[in-house]
Amino acid sequence: MKKRLVWLSVLSACLCLLLAACGQERGASPASSKDSASADSWPKELHIGYQKSSF
Repeated sequence: MKKRLVWLSVLSACLCLLLAACGQERGASPASSKDSASADSWPKELHIGYQKSSF
């Protein structure tokens, strides 16, 4: 029972660290990321192609 509790604690700590690592960057706020993606940085044209498969 005690080993199970230790393993559960270790697993939950690792999960918390993983979720924190996948979170938002330090110092970045949603408003600043929205401002940095201006309309001029996006391409004017989008080319979509179709490639035939040999199957």
